[in-house]
Amino acid sequence: MGVYPQKKAHFYTYICRNMTRFRQSTSSQLTAYQYAYGNKTVSGVCLQNTTDFSPFGVTLDGRTIENDSYRRGFNGMEKDDEVKGSGNSYDFGARLHDPRIARFLTRDPLEHRFNYQSTYVFAGNNPIKFIDYNGEGIQSTDVRRNKDGTYTVVGAKADGDVNVYLVDDKGKRTGKIVAQTLSSFDFMTTNNKTGEFTFKHSKPITFDLKNIDVSGTVRVNEHEKREIFDADFSQLVDWVADIFAEESKRLGKQLNFERGLLLEKMSKNGKCLDIKASMGLNEYTPVLVAKGAVTKITTLRAVGNFAFGANLKTCGTPLMSDLDFYKLMMKNYIGPYNQSANKGNGYNKGWPYYGEHSYSGWYIYNGFFRQNF
Repeated sequence: MGVYPQKKAHFYTYICRNMTRFRQSTSSQLTAYQYAYGNKTVSGVCLQNTTDFSPFGVTLDGRTIENDSYRRGFNGMEKDDEVKGSGNSYDFGARLHDPRIARFLTRDPLEHRFNYQSTYVFAGNNPIKFIDYNGEGIQSTDVRRNKDGTYTVVGAKADGDVNVYLVDDKGKRTGKIVAQTLSSFDFMTTNNKTGEFTFKHSKPITFDLKNIDVSGTVRVNEHEKREIFDADFSQLVDWVADIFAEESKRLGKQLNFERGLLLEKMSKNGKCLDIKASMGLNEYTPVLVAKGAVTKITTLRAVGNFAFGANLKTCGTPLMSDLDFYKLMMKNYIGPYNQSANKGNGYNKGWPYYGEHSYSGWYIYNGFFRQNF
């Protein structure tokens, strides 16, 4: 359900058994709702879109209020309505999904991991249990609990869902979920030459869920260092944005193409906005995303890629749509740079990564379009 408060934003509310709708007043296409959720009340909300879906994403008849200006639907994905009609095709990034047949329309780029099922299935044919964020399959993470209460990541593999599972000394899952990752492959390492995901960490990845904030320093230029203390995902993204904005202003780089060139320079491997390297921390350092019934985490590498995508969008031009600008930059600059710097074999040639690795590309895409978070 997409709603608008006074400030322009989108929220998604998933109504479950402990949420009671106790007042509804309708007016044309817009509806004012008031909900009780536990002891919290949200009222005076102007409802722009509400849609009930089947598990695979089919819109249920008679249970929809739509605003044509809102482009997203099932799972927050962008609708591709031009050919098949409204809600019959969704762009998941790596592939298009047709909810009417519960299938993706092209082969799974990671099909070699799922030889037990059709290459076209969505969410392992079980969307009630599993999540497929972008059409590239489903993974999960295993951790071992240490004596001091911390957790060490001991595995990340394509076996079903995006939860972080506790395993015993023999590596068997206990059934306890200790966290969730922001994306399904957060703790998977990558082969940047071939584009494949692996799990080969040179150092153990250990974290404490009670204290998972990140502190560090980057050198912005020969005159200035910037520090941050006890930061979570959103604070780190804002910090990187501030560094780029202030350095652009200091150097007088206010034109869009000038900012784009500066962003490229500041984001190259090992430079200050490549925070997975410049902060001097392990690139897979866990980062807090949100606390709730289950804590959600990601990695410093993910933060850097997401922040790059967000900064890239600020370099766009009013003469070009966001989508066209994204395609231009990824296809002609970002993807080719990744292939050149890592001696890539030409993987991910087309939309949406254009030669960027799936890990980095997925976060750049989501940082640019600010979705899935």
